[in-house]
Amino acid sequence: MKHEQRNISLLTLVLILVSASTALGQADMKPSFTLFGAFNHNMHVANFRALPSVPSCCPRFEYGHGTGLSAGAGYDLPLGGPFMLTLRTSFSTHDAILRATENLPVDVHGTRMLAEIDHFIHAHFSSLGIESLLAYRIRGGLFLNTGIRAAVVFGASYEQHEQLVRPESGTFENDRRVRNEFSGDIPNASRLTASILGGVSYDLPLDRAGRIRAVPELLYAFGVTPVATTLAWNAHAIRAGVSLKYLLITGPENLPEPPRSAPSQVAPTLPQPLRKPTLEATITAMAIHEGEESDVGRIVVEEFVSTNIHPLLPYVFFEDNSAEIPVRYVRLQSEETNDFRVNEFHAAATLDVYRNILNIVGQRLREHPSSKLTLVGCNTDQGSEIGNIELSRARALAIAGYLSDVWGIDPGRMHVVARGLPKFPSIVSDPDGMAENRRVELFCSDNMLFQPVSAVSVERRISPPEIVFVPRILSEAGVARWNIHVHQGGRKLTSFSGIGMPPQRLSWQLQEESADLLSESHDIVFHCEVTDVVGQTVQTTEASMPVEQITIRKKRLETAPGDKEIHYYSLILFDYDKTELDQHNLAIARRIREEIRSGSVIHITGFTDRIGDAEYNVRISEKRAKNTANALGAASAIVRGLGNTVKLLDNDIPEGRMYSRTVRIRVETPLY
Repeated sequence: MKHEQRNISLLTLVLILVSASTALGQADMKPSFTLFGAFNHNMHVANFRALPSVPSCCPRFEYGHGTGLSAGAGYDLPLGGPFMLTLRTSFSTHDAILRATENLPVDVHGTRMLAEIDHFIHAHFSSLGIESLLAYRIRGGLFLNTGIRAAVVFGASYEQHEQLVRPESGTFENDRRVRNEFSGDIPNASRLTASILGGVSYDLPLDRAGRIRAVPELLYAFGVTPVATTLAWNAHAIRAGVSLKYLLITGPENLPEPPRSAPSQVAPTLPQPLRKPTLEATITAMAIHEGEESDVGRIVVEEFVSTNIHPLLPYVFFEDNSAEIPVRYVRLQSEETNDFRVNEFHAAATLDVYRNILNIVGQRLREHPSSKLTLVGCNTDQGSEIGNIELSRARALAIAGYLSDVWGIDPGRMHVVARGLPKFPSIVSDPDGMAENRRVELFCSDNMLFQPVSAVSVERRISPPEIVFVPRILSEAGVARWNIHVHQGGRKLTSFSGIGMPPQRLSWQLQEESADLLSESHDIVFHCEVTDVVGQTVQTTEASMPVEQITIRKKRLETAPGDKEIHYYSLILFDYDKTELDQHNLAIARRIREEIRSGSVIHITGFTDRIGDAEYNVRISEKRAKNTANALGAASAIVRGLGNTVKLLDNDIPEGRMYSRTVRIRVETPLY
């Protein structure tokens, strides 16, 4: 909304300057020196989850705002006709705060409620560059400017933290309401930056000779280079400032032409009353389900019992030429181990479970004193790690040391082995493959240490999964801005807004996260508000969509037909470019097969990581899914391969890629 208001303000300023210029004399097109200063409203647009190698639980950073200053000096050179070239040096600051809010369902003393977490990155950097602007005189002193800026970046740094906003009581796992506090230089920060400039300026004489001039200007700087070379993160800015111009050549022609007096014999024309331009608006909503469009009717939020089986990846990955356990792995103090519970991961995602791998193994070694662990340290056998067996050994010893010092595991139960590449390495010529080969592999004497982690939770599904809003607007003067508001019981659910005419259809995807917002049975109400370019505003009458909550308790009390249990499973450890199920996966498949009942509907979907050709990845993922269906004896299963067309997990980290080489199985079993 704020961004749209700024755009309206910019449009209004342009219109005012165009109108004012008709009453002022022509601006001089003379060579001149300039000094300028400006205030920056910085706007960062991003699409990343975390800075490289910086732990973060943020789902995704997308937008950021901040303020800054620009200053510099330059030279104006007339090119003939209405054109002028401006060359100048400039210093700018590009500070901004990237913020993302995450809402997660949590259980507090047996009550399910919504936790609100704010994720922040405070970015600081400045640049010194050269600007080249081509100015076109529209009329009088009004100029349209466009050009480019190239600059060197200085002092690219950041500060990061995550804040628990709600509930007001409670803490993160560190017993604080703030976590993941880090600061330092922005990893892989770009040293050069380029921007496209565009805007307007107005030339105003300050003395009678017209030699000294003030030039208010409004420029938009569109950053075309990323803030960091490995991230989708660009910095844009709106610059509002003024230049002081000193003309090198002046003369009588610089004086503004005196206004001409209207002939005395001409009688003034009286203004005629104007009819208000027509402005009308309506809005409707349609339901989309399996590609079919229909009236909404009602929105149903239904609960199901869901069981997730999180497989354990028995690898711990290390940074280049390092034997230090990375900070993304959860490590405890020895006094905290007695309170650690594997069965408390009911609301955790797969990677959150995996990052506790050292503690899960430590607890299971305590519970099974006859189990023994083999730690195989590996390296990339490339660059600084080539032939460095001692580095591999140090990595394995780091894991053994943690299990011994923190979990009290007898070192005699742990056997350390060192080698170069893993026995089954990832592709050695690819940077992703090299990162996957910097690891310690964990093997146990029995199969108890790496059993999958089961988590029972409540899954909420929404029908229909998509609502489409259809606004219809009739505006004779033209639409300046529009807004669509959607709320329930006084709480905002979503909104849409824009400049000019809205799209004919706007889609609202009701995914599982929306189910936590739709936690009440109140109707959802929506309306549209439209403002035209002459300032008239119209608001549609509120329309409503009823909501029905079908909880597990309600279904049990009413013995509702159609209720079902949903089980999710994942098979991992498909080696790179392999489709066969190994012994570990076959054991999981046997367990799944025992839990399948008559009438169960089975969906089997194969995936890959980002490495390799997209079409080939689809084929290999489909073959993995078919091999899994054969292992389950599920001839009627719904099988498909998606390759890496769907991004399951963060593929910038090795564990994210390995967990993406998976087959996911969903088993829906009717209860009645």
